[in-house]
Amino acid sequence: MATTIGLAMAVPVACWLATSMRRVPAGRRLVVTRRGVVHRVHEAGLAVWAPLVDRCQVELSEPHEVPLLVRATTLDGVRVLVLAEATVSLPAPEPGTAYADPWVPAEGAAQATIARVVATWSASELATSAVAGQRSVRHAVSAAVDEHRVTLLDLWLVEVDLQLDDLLDSGPA
Repeated sequence: MATTIGLAMAVPVACWLATSMRRVPAGRRLVVTRRGVVHRVHEAGLAVWAPLVDRCQVELSEPHEVPLLVRATTLDGVRVLVLAEATVSLPAPEPGTAYADPWVPAEGAAQATIARVVATWSASELATSAVAGQRSVRHAVSAAVDEHRVTLLDLWLVEVDLQLDDLLDSGPA
């Protein structure tokens, strides 16, 4: 009888312990939060957390590429679509602080910055402006995402497309 009771108690405890361990792969980190506040940050390896009490967020700990798609208007009023690729490094959250993904506001700041830069370009010189302006765009976006503790390692303007609906509406019939 005592063995049955001991076994009945050991099985749930063993299951709870098994679910409280999580393997964190290389290049990622596990952020353990409790009521929205960062409790611990685990790098690659085995992480222990308390199910039902803690929540876990897995995020990239190494630099990675993110796409930026920006709708903008040139100096002469032509709407364009800009595709950029950014290589960013996200900071590890500090224990005791409220958890928030730093890329979400940084992405908005990067997109707004690219749109502001494109607004200084003429549509007729779009290709040459995009090539010549790579460095200034990179510098401006870097400053914008730094405010959100995100490090911009690289930025490339991959594609700049004119939106044809504007051109077709204003052209001859």
